[in-house]
Amino acid sequence: MAAAASRTTPTIPPLERVRRRSASSTGRPEPGAPPLPERPRPQERPTPTERPTPTAVRVTDESLPALDDAIVECIDEFRAVSGGLDPAELRVCVDSVVPLMEEHGAEAVFRFLRVLTARVRCDDGMGHFHLPTDVNSDLVRTLAPVFDAVVEVRCRKGYAEQRWHLQEQDVTTRWLSL
Repeated sequence: MAAAASRTTPTIPPLERVRRRSASSTGRPEPGAPPLPERPRPQERPTPTERPTPTAVRVTDESLPALDDAIVECIDEFRAVSGGLDPAELRVCVDSVVPLMEEHGAEAVFRFLRVLTARVRCDDGMGHFHLPTDVNSDLVRTLAPVFDAVVEVRCRKGYAEQRWHLQEQDVTTRWLSL
């Protein structure tokens, strides 16, 4: 089983600006693209009892742009109710990429994930995208460039282990216990 992990970066540029800046396959800005705005540090953050509870969002339109818009709305709301985000405070998880692949195909999902990971990266967030298939599959090879790492998980002799494939450094770790 493979899971992709994306380390990704509060003033969010409009989504269209993120799309233009993330035209490369890695979701990183293209050379010559305007720099992302400096991220302001949270000043006085509300205490947990002062924070309103974010509302749940149900996406009924099955298009990837509608899903993208709903996720962006949730990220914006989370940033607003929390008074700003610290690095890695934002966590976005896609429990399984498989239904997206089945409905929309590899090319559309690749573009969707590239934009989504760029958006999460803008908030110094972390994205976790699960793909329950062999790490050597064509699908994993197709989607891997969008992520910072692909994490392979296995169970051996009753113990869970993980092995990381770091995309930019072209490094694979040894098997590590979970």
